[in-house]
Amino acid sequence: MQIIGIDASLVCTGYSVFSDNEVIDYGKIITCADDYVDDIERLSYICDELENVIKTNHVKVVVLEDSIPARKSRSVTQLNFLKGMIIATARRYDVDIELIYPSRAKKLVTGNGKASKEEVAEYIRNNVKDIGEYNDSKSIKRKTSDIYDSMSLVVAYKNMNKNI
Repeated sequence: MQIIGIDASLVCTGYSVFSDNEVIDYGKIITCADDYVDDIERLSYICDELENVIKTNHVKVVVLEDSIPARKSRSVTQLNFLKGMIIATARRYDVDIELIYPSRAKKLVTGNGKASKEEVAEYIRNNVKDIGEYNDSKSIKRKTSDIYDSMSLVVAYKNMNKNI
């Protein structure tokens, strides 16, 4: 069964698709606000790209990070819109949705709900797929953190559902 983990972001959305325990596709969708007429066009582009990944890989489950926004801001609102649009896109293809809080994902992956992102990525590098050094750089082209985060969501989901 194909499962996609999505680390949703306005600037760099990371995704990874697993078939059983193997990563069969991964990447990032990069956007810049200046390239779009408005935020809706930008969010739609991200969802269109994810829709292609979902269709191409015959995805059955989408795993997203759940969160409780600590403050109201334009970027938090836009991220919530994006998550809603991703869920709506996935449901058009009868894909199941799973939302996992970051601390729960960390616990399910490393055994420690307070593990750092680097520790989670190190686990993924050593046990799942090594896509290079963990990098949370401002240089989007070198950034790997979003992809590692997406992989950790799938691993967490699989650990929650051992029969998958």
